[in-house]
Amino acid sequence: MRPKRARHNSRRGQWCWRSATGHLAPAGFYAALGSRREVVLVNDAVSDVLSDAELRLDPLHPNPAGHVVLSEKLEKSFRASGLLR
Repeated sequence: MRPKRARHNSRRGQWCWRSATGHLAPAGFYAALGSRREVVLVNDAVSDVLSDAELRLDPLHPNPAGHVVLSEKLEKSFRASGLLR
């Protein structure tokens, strides 16, 4: 589910989704950085966990259940990319 409201960050030239709707989104520069550095980007993993109040300890940190969900998302992505068997 995407947030319905956004604002344009003219300094960075990108759209920033407001977290007031309850869902966070990663900044666009992560995709560009991952592509440039040729690394696996697990897009939305952290933002999905921190968007769910039941999975976070505070606005910046996952709780134990959030860490489990985050590790499952990482494992799934790493297996799909061939980093894990």
